[in-house]
Amino acid sequence: MHLLCLFLCLAAADLTSGPQPGKKYGPYTFLIATGPNRGTSHCYVCETGDDPAVIILARSTSEPLGELTKQLDRHLSKTQASKLRGWVTFVGMKQPAKEPEVVQWSKKQGLRSLPVGIFESPAGPPSYKLHADADITVLLVKESKVVHNFAFPAKGLTVADVKKMMEQVKKLAP
Repeated sequence: MHLLCLFLCLAAADLTSGPQPGKKYGPYTFLIATGPNRGTSHCYVCETGDDPAVIILARSTSEPLGELTKQLDRHLSKTQASKLRGWVTFVGMKQPAKEPEVVQWSKKQGLRSLPVGIFESPAGPPSYKLHADADITVLLVKESKVVHNFAFPAKGLTVADVKKMMEQVKKLAP
């Protein structure tokens, strides 16, 4: 059992998914399920420009992802004067079949400032090159470049990871 845990921890550390630090990230449009743009195809990357942002790309509605989004949502609510943006894109889910699940998950987390939507392709936005084993990919971006990239396999995101990411988020737009 200990070897399995060690293997999973090492695998999570080695998982590379999405644009890496120092690289530009591309725009993409996805169908928004919650928030003021609900029901529209929208490009938050286009809207954000050079401002700092947290881009979360996920394949499932997990509890660890819920904890991350709750903390990010609270931070965004507290720092509305800053230009920090954030959104969650679920990839590989069929729209409209999965929209009720995504909306219900968002409500369960109590998300108010963090819009959630669906990008149907399992590969995610083409220019992002998401790893097939990455259940969650989190990009912290600023000035049109990735500053931090975090990728986790299914059940790989921990409370310590959420804390580490939130520390970096707070540095994006003080």
